Amino acid sequence: MKRGFHSLLGRPVDQYASHMLVYSSIESVSYLALDANFSWSAALFLSAAGLRLLVEPLGMVLRRVTWKLPKTIDDPLTALHQNLFLNDLKSDVLKYHLTESQHLSLIRKVSPAFLASQTLNCYLGVNFFRAVHAICDSPEHYPGLLQAGFLWMPQIVAFDSLFIAPCLVGLLNYCVLRRSFHPLLLPYSVHNKAVLAFSTTLAAVLLPGAYLISWSGVVTTHLAIEALKASLKPRVASLSSDR
Repeated sequence: MKRGFHSLLGRPVDQYASHMLVYSSIESVSYLALDANFSWSAALFLSAAGLRLLVEPLGMVLRRVTWKLPKTIDDPLTALHQNLFLNDLKSDVLKYHLTESQHLSLIRKVSPAFLASQTLNCYLGVNFFRAVHAICDSPEHYPGLLQAGFLWMPQIVAFDSLFIAPCLVGLLNYCVLRRSFHPLLLPYSVHNKAVLAFSTTLAAVLLPGAYLISWSGVVTTHLAIEALKASLKPRVASLSSDR
């Protein structure tokens, strides 16, 4: 069954065809499962991982944007950014005794360009999971999806009755929180991050296995990217010092 044919079978595509981001996500997952002969769980995981890989270069481009706005617009936005982020960040730096390098790193993380890239990441992610919802909502339109399982889960479109998958997602989220150095996480101690990760575990109990597999693809790819960045930093620093 070809991708162009099964895309026209049912309501999921009829409902979302006007939204190209959702449509393309549906196509990505269904192409891998039906045309490339991956299992449905692998198709969801790989599509989610591909989304995370896609937003990395997009974010790098946006973070290098030079804002050239009319003065009447630029001045109020600059003042808003100063009052909402930079002033509050300055007090947090003093409160948590952060180093100068940490302070400069956080200033970059609350720059308008970085906030724009974060907004784009969220927007793409929301639309991807809308696609996952569309697929799970009408599995009868996707051959083999109702019978698809993953390890201990007999059906990925159903809840995990053993609650193992939500626990794994909570553990992955805890790993992400531990490795993150972000202004929004400054007030969070290790204990608070563990509580936050546990709350995501409780929320994940309500989601079918397909959501959990997809989110695991996003998180594991993110951790791999961050680990690669961390390994490259010493090399970049040594090259800079040699020059």
